[in-house]
Amino acid sequence: MMMVKISSILPKLKANSLTYYNLDKKSVSDFKKSYSYLKKNKDKEVLVLWAKDVIKILEDKTCSDYVRKFKAINIISTSIKLKK
Repeated sequence: MMMVKISSILPKLKANSLTYYNLDKKSVSDFKKSYSYLKKNKDKEVLVLWAKDVIKILEDKTCSDYVRKFKAINIISTSIKLKK
């Protein structure tokens, strides 16, 4: 199985000025917590299949920047390969 390091995907998930546009404080806090979880685990790996799904989600322009990035972060967070 081919694996990809989270650190290679992380720059695409970083928040920008559009990410927090028109959001409540709880949503902003949830995004920051999820992103920091990935930063802590940036040396871990995910399957290439999951990474390709994340790229497709990020390229989809039909929903807001926050929704796309938060979906991608959740997919990566749940598919992190932990040590055995």
